[in-house]
Amino acid sequence: MLGEITQSEEKSIKAHIVQEWLLGHRVIRGLERFDFDGLVFRGEEGLYTVPLEHMGDGFKALVALVATLNPGDIVLLEEPELHMHPGYIRELLEYLVSFSMDTHTQFFIVTHSRDVVEYLLDDQTLSKKTRGSSKRNST
Repeated sequence: MLGEITQSEEKSIKAHIVQEWLLGHRVIRGLERFDFDGLVFRGEEGLYTVPLEHMGDGFKALVALVATLNPGDIVLLEEPELHMHPGYIRELLEYLVSFSMDTHTQFFIVTHSRDVVEYLLDDQTLSKKTRGSSKRNST
């Protein structure tokens, strides 16, 4: 049927979205390519592949979240920082704030992390979130 995409095409699109995010945010040094089978890195001796299942749980959680977000969704996240490298947490939060503002997606986040709460309530983060948007309910 016209207009429908196959599961393989959808997987390829999701992999491209994740790859662009990883490369754009420079999450992993030396990354050349990403797909759900493995990551291709450039090292001193050339290109080499690391299977996705060999990556850490935090990285896999990050990939899963980036791959499954859809504009306009209401997303419930329970302790998104668990098992995640500290550098990934800030990147993830910046992405969630940006994605939320750009796509009108709502995130409800449960956390025990003071760092997550402080980042989300930080004046610079709040100004990023409201930059360019009109004041709502000003009366």
